[in-house]
Amino acid sequence: MAELPNLRHLDLSANRLRSEGAAAIAEAVDAEEWCEAESEEIRTRGVPLYSLNLSENNMSNFQKAPRGALSLAGVVRSHPTLRHLDLSRNRLGATATAALASALRSNGSLTSLNLNDNGIGPEETA
Repeated sequence: MAELPNLRHLDLSANRLRSEGAAAIAEAVDAEEWCEAESEEIRTRGVPLYSLNLSENNMSNFQKAPRGALSLAGVVRSHPTLRHLDLSRNRLGATATAALASALRSNGSLTSLNLNDNGIGPEETA
């Protein structure tokens, strides 16, 4: 992603990324480097991405292959410019939900999070 320093919005919805693809995307936007964001030079992780849409990617295999969930949680935890994240319609499951819940406690930049239609119940949010 370093080759795309002006990328601010990434929409990879409905691509069947599954856990492996989610991990690859998370690693691409989370590669540590210096970036310029909103006229201020800040040390950030990856590109100064504001919006990431990974909806409808069938990430239900996070239970068996949690690397994707943990990688996405890492982006949520530490990406200082990410404002909007859409993970709707992915059947995330308990592993991803727990990882994201933990990451959200450390995130100070996210203003919009869509987890619609993931079948998240009380057992995933505990």
